[in-house]
Amino acid sequence: MKILIADDEPTYSALLQAVLSASGYDVVVARDGREAWEALTPEDAPQLAVLDWSMPRMDGIDICRRAREDVRKRFLYILLLTGRNREEDLIEATEAGADDFFTKTFNMSEFLLRVNAGRRIIELQNQLSEAGENVAAQAVEIETATADLEHAGDLFTGKVLAAMESIASHAKKLEEICGTEQCRFYSRDIYEIIRSTQRSILTVQKSPFNE
Repeated sequence: MKILIADDEPTYSALLQAVLSASGYDVVVARDGREAWEALTPEDAPQLAVLDWSMPRMDGIDICRRAREDVRKRFLYILLLTGRNREEDLIEATEAGADDFFTKTFNMSEFLLRVNAGRRIIELQNQLSEAGENVAAQAVEIETATADLEHAGDLFTGKVLAAMESIASHAKKLEEICGTEQCRFYSRDIYEIIRSTQRSILTVQKSPFNE
């Protein structure tokens, strides 16, 4: 997974880069806040960012705010590096959009635990997004299929009604030609045909796809 490290202290940045590279991460390094933001703007930008709170040109808090305001971007997990531990500072960082905090020490085991936790959250978020896209695509397919069925049902109903009108017309002609008594023999068959077509129409109209 690609990860961004943004820290203006070269020594500490190099240490984090070495630790993360050894753990299999593809590390992108930024020397200040402006470089960090530019690294987060492309479509293939890292989804995991380790940002120092205090940096030249743009600090970590500003990047958090910008990232959360940019609704077009993919999910971004932000781990904020800070030497601050006052409650009001942590509240400010959380409200700005930081997901986690790490005090700048040389305890790299804890650092890796926090980074790996962020990676798992990103993977789960991406799976949820993909599942949501699949559900949306399936909903469109169902809607299209339903519309096709409704159209087919309308065509079927129209053809049946036309056939019934034709049958009624023929029955009237038979009555004129053969007389009422003789026509009764044919009328029974015609009546059964009409009843059958009426049942077919009702079946189509009661279909859940025709509601």
